[in-house]
Amino acid sequence: MNCIAKVHDDLSNFSKYDRMEDYLNTVAENVETYGITRYNMKREDGYPVLLSVNLKGMTIRAGTATSEISFSKMKQVARGRKSLTVIPVAPGADVKLLGPDSCFVKEVQETIMVNYYVHKQLLGTI
Repeated sequence: MNCIAKVHDDLSNFSKYDRMEDYLNTVAENVETYGITRYNMKREDGYPVLLSVNLKGMTIRAGTATSEISFSKMKQVARGRKSLTVIPVAPGADVKLLGPDSCFVKEVQETIMVNYYVHKQLLGTI
């Protein structure tokens, strides 16, 4: 997107708000989640979880429980038809998540892998 189109989009977005303060509060709320992609998935037992993927790794929230998996501790992400399995480097339990269909699971895997490769490039290990 060129600069003129970006300014046009910003002005269009701003025109939706009555005051500049409302617009800035909305922008500030989005900054906190910038670079994080979220997916609603399920555990094997059917319990809903929220998978968040960013440049550092993944966060899995199930109710009030939170589990973080950094990319440095991730060995592989395997995809089944409707499942995604995160395999850690160190011996431990694999994390298996379920999605509604194979296209959704493929998108999640691709998002994880893109963030993983960018993470590795930032560290200079690729």
